[in-house]
Amino acid sequence: MRGDRYGLSYSTFKYSGLKISKTIPKRQDVILEITEKNNNPASVPQGGDASLWKTAVTVSFNVQNAGGPSGHEVSQVYLGYPASAGEPPKVLRGFKRTMVKSGGSAKVVIELTKRDVSIWDVVSQAWVVPKGKFEVFVGASSRDVKLTGSFTA
Repeated sequence: MRGDRYGLSYSTFKYSGLKISKTIPKRQDVILEITEKNNNPASVPQGGDASLWKTAVTVSFNVQNAGGPSGHEVSQVYLGYPASAGEPPKVLRGFKRTMVKSGGSAKVVIELTKRDVSIWDVVSQAWVVPKGKFEVFVGASSRDVKLTGSFTA
């Protein structure tokens, strides 16, 4: 029999070792530059500015199978935006399903793009990274947070 069935695991998982590294510049409150060229809708590539899809924040942590059979754990990363952004308290921004053998552990790495940490500014019609402190929540769900951390943009 498999270690998980219908998305439910028969094991217990523990989280540890949260590391958050960011590659976005400290002063990212400036609206993405819109040049004359980008002002022309025909010149904007499908999907928007290519820099939006580059990794901006890397969240890594360890998941240990603390009991029961081998199984999968779906780890989730939620962001709490700075208060000025007007976003909900926790927004799902990444997840990864990881197989962890009984008694074993696995390192999980979830990369968030610049788009993941941005919000849409209706005035400028562009994606912006809000200035301030971001909270990072890691766990099995938004109600089962195992690790917390933060970074400043």
